[in-house]
Amino acid sequence: MSSDLNALLVHGPLWMGLLVFAKQLAIPLPVFPLLMVGGAAAVGGQVSASALFLAATIGSVLADTLWFAIGRHWGYRALRVLCKLSLSPDSCVRQTEVTLSRWGSASLIAGKFLPGFATVAAPVAGALGMSSLRFLSANTLGAAAYAGAGLGLGALFGDEIDAVLKLLAEHGLTVLKVFLILMAVFIAWRLLQRQLFIRRIGMARVSADEVFRRLNDEGGLLIADVRTEAGRTADPRKIPGAIVMDPVHVDHTLKDLPKDRDIVLYCNCPNDASAAKVAKLLIDRGFKQVRPLAGGLDGWGAAGFEFERF
Repeated sequence: MSSDLNALLVHGPLWMGLLVFAKQLAIPLPVFPLLMVGGAAAVGGQVSASALFLAATIGSVLADTLWFAIGRHWGYRALRVLCKLSLSPDSCVRQTEVTLSRWGSASLIAGKFLPGFATVAAPVAGALGMSSLRFLSANTLGAAAYAGAGLGLGALFGDEIDAVLKLLAEHGLTVLKVFLILMAVFIAWRLLQRQLFIRRIGMARVSADEVFRRLNDEGGLLIADVRTEAGRTADPRKIPGAIVMDPVHVDHTLKDLPKDRDIVLYCNCPNDASAAKVAKLLIDRGFKQVRPLAGGLDGWGAAGFEFERF
């Protein structure tokens, strides 16, 4: 390896821990390939494999624990912040809820290898009220499995990785330019996907004030809660008179309703993503007056209106 790389590897565990920490804070960094490089370097004796393993595991656990605490304290408001930082679409929050509800803390182990899930799992687990001990145990196992897999693959393919590193040493500037271009293309593509998703669910929202004014109108609004069961359990508040609408069984829920009935849908997720997606679905079914509630449950509370409980 090059002398510059050898010098860098002297502080390899510290850098590895910081990079993994930053990645788990939702900064898009190629951590897994770097773990593989570290594994190859450890075979060659340039750095301690155990030090890299501990640093990567600790960095991941610290960042995830921070997000877990934020999710526990701030609930779904934390996810709005995370979705602004992350390149992952906001819809991954709902899928993460479903996965955590179905598999519990065990999903945190395998979930480390799933980019979208790994980004939002910690704050969602906090928002859903998972116990701290269960979270820390499963998350630490997942972080250790992720670090061990990267280092292990690096050790297994050490010769191939060393050849690549020699190529980088010989053509470092050119390869760096190519890498930066590819990273820029990747980030641009993910941002484009995100914008297309937001545009696809973009539609006029109805304000909490308007919904409140029309609550007692004869033949007025039908208000539906489209959160997951886990989301309702974690936060049992609901808007007065709201029904539960499972997006999977929309046709059954609305089979006897006239197509011109005014329907307001709400969730408690970033960008009202779930409510907007279900609204699109209902419009495709022929319903003409369907809108998401701007701000969801938090928007209703912020406007000063009261809640019922499930």
